[in-house]
Amino acid sequence: MIVLALFVWGAIALYALFKSIFTAVQITGTVGETAFDRLREQDLSTLLIILGAFVAVWFYSVLDAFFTGKKIDRDSDQDRS
Repeated sequence: MIVLALFVWGAIALYALFKSIFTAVQITGTVGETAFDRLREQDLSTLLIILGAFVAVWFYSVLDAFFTGKKIDRDSDQDRS
């Protein structure tokens, strides 16, 4: 559920970022360097925080699955004995 919330939050943040960039491009009428200049000027800290949280939750999920699998294997080995 947290991964879905982070994904939606990231998608909304990206949409807002690209909307602001292309709104400025439409106003000036030039696409090339203006779009990249606007992208360089943007504050990307929110996207970096979302990415960091997403990676942390993913890493926790991988570790949890690994240790849960080891526990299940250990329990099934004890049941067979």
